[in-house]
Amino acid sequence: MLTKLSIRDLAVVDDITISFEKGMTSLTGETGAGKSMLVDAMSLVLGDRADSNMIRHGAERAEIAASFDTQNNPALQQWLVEQELDDDDQCHLRRTITKEGRSRAYINGRTVPLTQLRAISERTIDIHGQHEHQSLVRSETQRQLLDTVAKTQPLLTELNDHYQQWQSLQQQLNQLQRKTQDQAARHELLHYQVKELAPLNLSHEYVQQLLQEQQQLAHASQLIATAESALYQLADQEQGAAYTMISRVLNDLEQHQQVEPRFNNLIEVLNSTVIQLDEAAGDLRHYLDSIDVDPQRLQQVEIELSALHTQARKHQIEIEQLPVHFEQLQQELDALANNETHTEQLQQQLNEQQLVCQKLCQKITKQRKQTAKSLAKQITQSIQQLAIPAGEIEIIVSPMVNDNFNETGADQI
Repeated sequence: MLTKLSIRDLAVVDDITISFEKGMTSLTGETGAGKSMLVDAMSLVLGDRADSNMIRHGAERAEIAASFDTQNNPALQQWLVEQELDDDDQCHLRRTITKEGRSRAYINGRTVPLTQLRAISERTIDIHGQHEHQSLVRSETQRQLLDTVAKTQPLLTELNDHYQQWQSLQQQLNQLQRKTQDQAARHELLHYQVKELAPLNLSHEYVQQLLQEQQQLAHASQLIATAESALYQLADQEQGAAYTMISRVLNDLEQHQQVEPRFNNLIEVLNSTVIQLDEAAGDLRHYLDSIDVDPQRLQQVEIELSALHTQARKHQIEIEQLPVHFEQLQQELDALANNETHTEQLQQQLNEQQLVCQKLCQKITKQRKQTAKSLAKQITQSIQQLAIPAGEIEIIVSPMVNDNFNETGADQI
C-alpha cells in the first residue's frame, strides 16, 4: 500500500508531501490544479523516462519519493529479499533528476538502476490512464490473480525452494560438462604422460640415489686413490703417520704427568684425538673394502639416468623435479576422473529434484483448473450484471511449451 508521496521542485510543484491512510483516497480539483502532476511524479519514481524540462524553473534538481507498506505484498517482500534491498515491512523509493539530465534512483537508501524501480512498479501499483500500466493484460498478473483465488501459495513456496535447488544443480552440471569437454584433450595427454612415466622408479630417494651412485662410480678410481692416501698418512705409513706421531707425543706427556699437572688437559685432548684418528682409519679401511668398481653397474646406472633425463627434457624440468612432477600429473588425472563421477551424482540429484518439482506442478495445475472454471463463471455473471449480456470470460490453463516448468509451475494462463 502507498503510504506517502513527496515531490520537490517538479514542474510547478515547490514542495509537497501527501500521506495516505487505509481505504480509498480521492484527489479532486479543477483542470490545471496539478492532479496529473501527482500521477506523473508517481510514474517517475517508478522508473519512467525523465526529462530535465520537468524541473521547476530556478531549481537545480527535482526529487520524488514514495513509501510503501509491504506487509500484505509477499511478492514484493520476496523480490526485495532476493535483491538484498529489504527493510522490514517498508519499501522507500527515491529518484532525483538534475537539470543536466542525470538521474539517480534509490530503494531503501541504496543506489539502484532504473530497471529495478520498474520491477517495483510491476509489484506495487497500477496507473490507469490512456491504457498505460494496465497489469491485467500481463500473463503474470493473471496467474497471480488465479493463484490468489486457488490458494496455491503454500505449494508455490515449496515449489520455489525446490526449483531454486534444481536450477543450482543444473548450473553446476552445465559448468562441469563444459569443463569436462574442454578438458578432454588434457585428460588424454595426462593419461599418456602418466602411462609413460609410471614404469620408471620416480621416488625422490631412488632418483637421488642414482645421481649419487653415478657420481661415485664415474669417479671410483679417484675416490679409491684419495681414500688410500688418507689412510696411509693417518695410520699405515711406518714412519710419520699421524696416529703414530700423536701417540708418541701422548706417551711422553704421560711420563711427566706427575711432575707437571698442567699436562693433564693436553693429555685428555690428545687421548680424544688418538681415538678419533683410530676411528677414522677404521672407516677408511671399511670404505676401501666396500667400494666396488663395476663397469657394468656404471653402465646400468647411466642407462636409467638417461631415461630420466629424456623425460625431464620432455617436461622441461630438472631431473630432480621429476618425482614431484609425476605426482602432480597423477593427482590432476585423478581429479579429471572424479569429474565423471561427480557428473553422474549431479545428474542423479537433478533428476530427483525435477521429479519433486513436476509432482508439485501437477498439484498446482489441478488446483488452478478446478478454480478457473468457477472463477470464470463468477466473473462472467458480474460482467453480465453490468448490462453487458453477451460479456463472457474464459480462463484457460494450458501446459507450457515442451512441458517446461519454472518457479510458478508448468502452466500458461
